[in-house]
Amino acid sequence: MLERVLSMKIVLFCGIALVFPVVLFLSLSDPPADLSLAKELAIVNANEQVSSNHPTIGEFRTLLDRLEKKCSNSRRDIADICMTGYLYRKDRGNLDTLLEFTRKVDEVIPNHVEVAIDLVPLVRAMMGE
Repeated sequence: MLERVLSMKIVLFCGIALVFPVVLFLSLSDPPADLSLAKELAIVNANEQVSSNHPTIGEFRTLLDRLEKKCSNSRRDIADICMTGYLYRKDRGNLDTLLEFTRKVDEVIPNHVEVAIDLVPLVRAMMGE
C-alpha cells in the first residue's frame, strides 16, 4: 500500500513537472489580445514584422477603440473587415496602406452615432461593390 501511494505521488509530481514549464512558457509568451490584434494589423500594414513598440500598433489600437464604439461588430470582426477591404482594394491597384484605409473607415462614420453601425455594408461600399 505504501509503495502504491509513493508511486502515485511520483507519477503526479512528474506530471506536474512536465506540464508546469509549458504552462509557464505559454503564460509568458502570450501577449494581451488587444496588443496582438493591433500588432497583427501593423504587420499587414508594414508588410513585414514590426517591433512591439512600433508606432502603428498604437495607432491601430486607437482606431479599433473608436470603431468599436461606433460599430456593432466585435473588435476582431472590425479588424478582419478592414483587412479584407484593404486587401481587395490593394489587389485592384489601390495604393492606400491598411492604416490609411482604416482611418478612412473611421472618418466616414460620425463620432456620435445613435445606433451602432454594421461595418460590412460600409466597407463593401468603400470597396466599390
